[in-house]
Amino acid sequence: MNKPEITRSAMVGLSRITIHLDDVKKNLVESQASVRDINDVQQAQIYIEEVIRWYKSTKKT
Repeated sequence: MNKPEITRSAMVGLSRITIHLDDVKKNLVESQASVRDINDVQQAQIYIEEVIRWYKSTKKT
């Protein structure tokens, strides 16, 4: 099975998204949003960070 092609620029974009999601999470906390909304943003960050780690690990091989 072939590995999907992901470009370096896509990884940079994903890294920037995680930074923006961190700001979104801070704003949700400050505005006293629901715990579920805050957790959803945090979970999205985790998924994106996992993709980035996977990408970096495939580039080492």
